[in-house]
Amino acid sequence: MPLSMNKSPKFAAEPKGKLTAATNQQEKTMICLAIIAGYVDSYGFFNFKTFLSFMSGNTTQTGFSIGGLQWSYALISFLAIVFFTAGIFPGTLKQMLQLTHLTEETERANTSAGFLKELLADHESIIEFLRGNINAIAADYHDLGTSDFITGLMETHEGMAWMIRAHLK
Repeated sequence: MPLSMNKSPKFAAEPKGKLTAATNQQEKTMICLAIIAGYVDSYGFFNFKTFLSFMSGNTTQTGFSIGGLQWSYALISFLAIVFFTAGIFPGTLKQMLQLTHLTEETERANTSAGFLKELLADHESIIEFLRGNINAIAADYHDLGTSDFITGLMETHEGMAWMIRAHLK
């Protein structure tokens, strides 16, 4: 049965309470950022003949310019892609460092056994983290499929940890 234009599809876990207010704020922020990106792109395109935030446009323009042997236009579009990517990297890295629970160890010996001990510690940390979330996902989110997937992932890490322990003995 097709969806009516007046009805939105029902999802298994719809946001409730404070999450809805946060979601509405995120939607407003997304709209504002899209407007800003559109303005920045139109300004960049009309003034510099390149897109400043729409990278697939630059990818197309770079390929088209190379195909037409217009190297200067290709270089401008290509540099916009490079600078855009360079700007994404620090922000993405910062977010990833905030999310991770693994740390870089530098105290271990610079030997294969030292590296294996560090790798074993990381696997054990991941196993502990996954084990702590299996039941929470099943109970809190009623998502047995994801819970089962995480169980399998944990078992994979347990197997790798077992092999490293066997090698270190």
